[in-house]
Amino acid sequence: MASMEQQEHAVALLQPEVEEAYTTDGSLGIDGKPALKHRTGGWKACCSILGTEFCYCLAYYGITFNLVTYLTTELHQSNVAAANNVSTWQATCFLTPLVGAVVADSYWGRYPTMVVTCCIGVAGMLMAALSALLPLLIKDTSTVSMASAQESVLFLGLYMIAFGVGGLRPCILSFGADQFDDGDPSERMSKGSFFNWYIFTMNCASVISTTGTVWVQDHYGWALGLGIPAMVLAVGLSFLVAASRLYRFQTTRGSPLTRVCQVVVAAVCKFNVAPPADVALLYELPEDACSMKGVPRIEHTSDLRFFDKAAIVTASDEEAVGAARRNPWRLCIVTQTGRTNPPTNLVGAPPPQMHMTPVTHGSIRLPGG
Repeated sequence: MASMEQQEHAVALLQPEVEEAYTTDGSLGIDGKPALKHRTGGWKACCSILGTEFCYCLAYYGITFNLVTYLTTELHQSNVAAANNVSTWQATCFLTPLVGAVVADSYWGRYPTMVVTCCIGVAGMLMAALSALLPLLIKDTSTVSMASAQESVLFLGLYMIAFGVGGLRPCILSFGADQFDDGDPSERMSKGSFFNWYIFTMNCASVISTTGTVWVQDHYGWALGLGIPAMVLAVGLSFLVAASRLYRFQTTRGSPLTRVCQVVVAAVCKFNVAPPADVALLYELPEDACSMKGVPRIEHTSDLRFFDKAAIVTASDEEAVGAARRNPWRLCIVTQTGRTNPPTNLVGAPPPQMHMTPVTHGSIRLPGG
């Protein structure tokens, strides 16, 4: 009996150390299991992410800065037509990240989205380089037909690049932030340093593209000048994939737009229902619920009290909740209607008993209702 009690006491003493080995934000490793702090995340994972960002910016700006010159000198477009084509393409590059952010946060996850779209971007840059190689590969053709073929190949490649940008641009910064546990003060400070290094890396790549890549295009031809960005982006993709076992991954929880609409619809449907004076009476799931695992909560505030109506439990809601058939368009949890950023826990401290919801860069990530 004494031996059994000693073993139980030893297990109790070791339990905090076991919990400390894992991240507190619910992140997972590549195997789908809770991420271990000493094996995943941190700077060892972010170095490859910064390398990918450097290669991506170097490749993207290496094509963007001198594209009008390429269209006017090689494809014989007028300055107005070249400027319009470049402006339309750049506008597409700024719109596709809106789609990429929704796809990444709601369905695929950030890492798969970046890998797939980066492959498309590499293929697009190879197409752009091929457009410059066509005159060297096919010589028995007229200048007009050659310019038309180059233009078709180039614009196919450019819009493939736009789709590649749509997956990388909204995900890479937030994916880097995912590598740091907000529940650990040291990692939280490192996250701030990561943002600084991210901007520094991006600006360095922009400077090199403005000078080095453009100089190669002007002095050594467009085939090499457009081929270098394709090779650089391929190197960035290899950086991203090579460190896959070091990354921490956040689980997707469905479309954030849907959950926002659920709150609005539920609040409007209960327009005539008065909110309770005690906010503790609003509906909330227990922390041990499956849908709440790894999800911090947002503190309830007195602002925009109208949306509290979405979490009011009416008589019909009580029947549905009791039968485990809650309609998320009629009743939302308080976490889903939260409106402030969560305070960060200290290491080893239990999660606070308050109503909070996480907000991430790129697009809002709310827990499922």
